[in-house]
Amino acid sequence: MSRHRPGRRALGIACAALVLSLAVPGLASADTTGTSIPPAASNGATITLGPAALVRKVAAQVTLHVTCEPLLDVTYWDTGETVPTETHLWVDGFVQVYQAAGKSIASGGGEFGGYAVCDGVTDNAFVVTLVSGSVPFHGGTIVAGASMSAFAINGQPANPPFDDEASTGALTARLR
Repeated sequence: MSRHRPGRRALGIACAALVLSLAVPGLASADTTGTSIPPAASNGATITLGPAALVRKVAAQVTLHVTCEPLLDVTYWDTGETVPTETHLWVDGFVQVYQAAGKSIASGGGEFGGYAVCDGVTDNAFVVTLVSGSVPFHGGTIVAGASMSAFAINGQPANPPFDDEASTGALTARLR
């Protein structure tokens, strides 16, 4: 007698198919009006997916961890001041979450942002709460991806890079 439940196996297959369809463009037809998850990349910053929580059986709360490098020789347009090393940068980003829900897909996306210490070491945490635009999220596996950039507000470095950028690619996490 098998101890596996058929529902868990179907959910696992559905999640695997979702991850595969996100990872291999063109493999499955998709709604082209929605938001996709960009591939993993890093240019002066890293972004990782932390814990994910189910909030009141309606929303998914995702924690993102950002580490970024300082920008060099930043000149501010409003004051004309040049700062040799700027570590207090504005982070702007977006996170997208997908979850198989029966014969539907629960999905939600949202922006996050705020000042961060960009010294190459400090872990800057951002918590984003997402409400599904279709069926509700539930406990179980999610597929999530996030991207971000860190830049000097009202200023620009003398030489590239003009900002730090990163994206997670498609990752899985457990929504509890």
